[in-house]
Amino acid sequence: MSECHSVFDFALPIHEFKLDDWEEKKKYIMELLPSDKECKPVEFDLTTETLNTNYWSKDAYAPKYERLPELFRPELDELMKRECCEGWHTQGLPWYEIADKGQYHAMHTHGPTGFVAVCYVKYDKYEHDPISFIAPFHDPVSGGQLSYTPELEEGMLIFFPALLIHATTPNRSNERRICISFNVELTGNRKVSYTPKEQKEHIEGH
Repeated sequence: MSECHSVFDFALPIHEFKLDDWEEKKKYIMELLPSDKECKPVEFDLTTETLNTNYWSKDAYAPKYERLPELFRPELDELMKRECCEGWHTQGLPWYEIADKGQYHAMHTHGPTGFVAVCYVKYDKYEHDPISFIAPFHDPVSGGQLSYTPELEEGMLIFFPALLIHATTPNRSNERRICISFNVELTGNRKVSYTPKEQKEHIEGH
């Protein structure tokens, strides 16, 4: 038998956190969100989907949203360490997405660099479907599309690469599905790639 060394690389990281002190954080976040009467679905230009969001509105620039990432500073610091970086900053302002029955967000990305943060503020795993991710490459044997759907719970915060295609399915429940999101850029003298040993040493060294 010829000697063979197999390399399984090009993995895309998705970091999933279950937040501490969730009920306190949820109360703070919910107080920032608009009332039921203020929620007006936004029709997207390129699809037929609709979603309650402030992403394209002046409301997104309200100072109250600027402080949201500070709620997640411990998780952002951990993301920075796990990605072998030395710093982080948010890119733009946070936004909310409120999905009533039938509403969804079609496949999209957030650009080639950085990470996207999504916190699930109102989410019932028995009523709602989670976000889905689609790999930017196909299975080399079958040619099939590679996808990942996390097992979500309310109070989870996930970080995923901005280049990763993602989407939500239409909300089939009468209960609203609510999340808040923001973009994160990591900074520092990061190598193009780390071996698992180097990454472990970097994390433990902080």
